[in-house]
Amino acid sequence: MAVRGIILLAHGSRDARWREPFDSLARKVEGGLACVAVRVAFLKDLEPDIYMAVDGLARSGVTHIMVVPVFLAIGGHVANDFPVMAGRLCAAHPAVKFRWTEVAGAWEEVVTAMAGAICAKAADVS
Repeated sequence: MAVRGIILLAHGSRDARWREPFDSLARKVEGGLACVAVRVAFLKDLEPDIYMAVDGLARSGVTHIMVVPVFLAIGGHVANDFPVMAGRLCAAHPAVKFRWTEVAGAWEEVVTAMAGAICAKAADVS
C-alpha cells in the first residue's frame, strides 16, 4: 500500500481523447516511483475531479499527496481556484498532508525538455 500519492491536475476538455496524454504521463510517473500512487484529475469536463481523486487516495491509506498542476503557464486557475481547492481538501482530509507544486511549465527542466523535443522535430523536417 502506498502512503504517498501524486495527483497530476489537468484542465480538462469535453473531448475525452484529451485525457490520453495525461493518463500516459501518470503511468510513466508511477512506473518510475516505487510505492507511490499516481492519479490524474481534471478541473472540468472530465472525471475524476481533484476531490474524487483525493477521496480515493485517502480511502486507500495515502497520507501525503503532492498535487502537480500540469499546466504550461500560470493563470486564473492558479491564482483563484487552486487556493480554494486546497482549503477544501485540507478541511475534508485533515490527516492528509498536501503539497502543491508550481505549474509544471514553470519548471526549467520541463521547458528544457520541450525545447529539446521541438528542436529534434525541427531537425527531422525534410
